[in-house]
Amino acid sequence: MRRLKMKFHRDSEYWYVEENKIRRYELVNGDLLWIQVGEIYYSSCIEWDEEWFITLGRKKFWLHRKTQYWVLWGAYQACSSE
Repeated sequence: MRRLKMKFHRDSEYWYVEENKIRRYELVNGDLLWIQVGEIYYSSCIEWDEEWFITLGRKKFWLHRKTQYWVLWGAYQACSSE
């Protein structure tokens, strides 16, 4: 897994992770990532309803479009359907 910044692309309305300001990887509904909260990374899923949010356990947290988040991310990992 790599530590990357997660950002919102306003024109296309999606979240992506950026590697070295060169490569962008679009996140899709159900992608697994580890989001940094304080000094700790938590396993979470990015989801879409009417807005983008992440799930931490059974809790939903809506993402702020102007905020950049640090995440640990590995390509093409999906959340389990539990």
